Amino acid sequence: MTHTLKIGSWLSRSFLSRHAANKAVFSSSGFTTRVGFNCIQSRNSTTSAPPVEYELVEGVEDISQYRLGRYHPIHIDDRLNNRYRVVHKLGYGSFSTVWLALDEKTPKYVAIKVGTTDTSRSEIDTISQITQNAVMDNMRTDQKLLFPTVVDRFDLVGPNGIHPCLVTSPARCSLRNSQDEGFFFGLFPLDVARSFAAQLVIALSILHKRGFAHGGELLRKFLELSQDPQLILARVLDLHLDNLFLQLTSSLDSLSVEQLYELYGEPDKEAVVCLNPEAASKHPSVPSYVVSSAWLGIPSYCVKLAEAKLVLGDFGVAFRPYEESQDGSHASALMRPPESRFDPGRTLTFASDIWSLGYAIFDLLAPRWILNEYCERNDNILSDTILGRSFYFDKEVKVINTTAEDDIRSLEVERQFRERVRDSRHEWKLDKFAEDENHEIEALIKLLRCMLAFEPSERPDISKVLQSEWMTKWALPAYQKGLEEQISCSS
Repeated sequence: MTHTLKIGSWLSRSFLSRHAANKAVFSSSGFTTRVGFNCIQSRNSTTSAPPVEYELVEGVEDISQYRLGRYHPIHIDDRLNNRYRVVHKLGYGSFSTVWLALDEKTPKYVAIKVGTTDTSRSEIDTISQITQNAVMDNMRTDQKLLFPTVVDRFDLVGPNGIHPCLVTSPARCSLRNSQDEGFFFGLFPLDVARSFAAQLVIALSILHKRGFAHGGELLRKFLELSQDPQLILARVLDLHLDNLFLQLTSSLDSLSVEQLYELYGEPDKEAVVCLNPEAASKHPSVPSYVVSSAWLGIPSYCVKLAEAKLVLGDFGVAFRPYEESQDGSHASALMRPPESRFDPGRTLTFASDIWSLGYAIFDLLAPRWILNEYCERNDNILSDTILGRSFYFDKEVKVINTTAEDDIRSLEVERQFRERVRDSRHEWKLDKFAEDENHEIEALIKLLRCMLAFEPSERPDISKVLQSEWMTKWALPAYQKGLEEQISCSS
């Protein structure tokens, strides 16, 4: 059966399901769009060196990125740094693969993030400055756990270069993965979503107090790797919830490797097949097989308040706005703050994090996007620029076509929130807002309007977000209730 590979926001969650096994082809010189067995050559195929083509194993990293400067080839049972035995795979990103390993010195299970050779090595320094500073001494244990626990760091020398490795405690799953596995469009129980929002605001508050902003320019790096911006968008979608992780409710350390496999399944290996071996290098830069990611997580609707414990991840592009400039956003085109889209040369500040934070809070509570996914495509944005403004608006962005009033209203934050958050919960008979739901909704909309202000100078700083009515009356109390339930469960 031949599928049609469509590049869109659903690509990584639907078509590239971790359970799928359909085949397509990637090219080592860039993406191709061969699906089934209908091949479209890479844009770089006219060069003297023919592209190396591989059968695509869906739900794993891009095999063509196992080359000089990119991924390091890893196999199950490899020993890293003469200490860590690789037992499973946890995930992958465009600049790293992540593996579950047994520390044979302790012995404990750890997560090892193996970066590409062009990955920034500043991530561990950033985490260390945040977590090992004296400021941490005045923080509660639950707040310290909002940040990764660094176990070790080392460089891995391989056929594709020198790769920075960061060793941390393993997490359960990302919030995005949890949403993807859940029904009801990935909705979390209401108090769980409130608690997640509170923890995210607290974590960002700590980060900003230490002088760091979490975001940075990633799209520019992707442009260096691929000539197709639509493929780029598919690969960086959902950045924020992908970087928020559920903490494990219990340690894996009591399990033997065999018991781990009984609970979570043995590694699912798929052989790497080169379709034109005459073009392949004899250099051992590609693994003999790739591995699907283990699922340690839980569907969103099953997360209990006592289990709602976050850890903020991926500090690879964190920067200090007061000490260094950053002129682009780490988010996808759909989620980028407006200053990054409309004024790409503008230096980013803490206010850019506030925009992304507002988007993430909405995403925690809503079953769908604030904005139509159609807006995500750069081609659509460019066509609007060339063809002119829609007949719905004049040059002052005022409605001129009153027959389209319903369409225009659908873009309003209040309407979006009521339809996508409150009404959806009513329709699906999920837990509802409290009796004073209108009060909470108005408080949340007021907060989101400020956080999503077009001008960065009009957005509140993180301390004002933390002190907002919605945070103090609904989000923070849900977080505190979760902490009390955790104590009750452990006693």
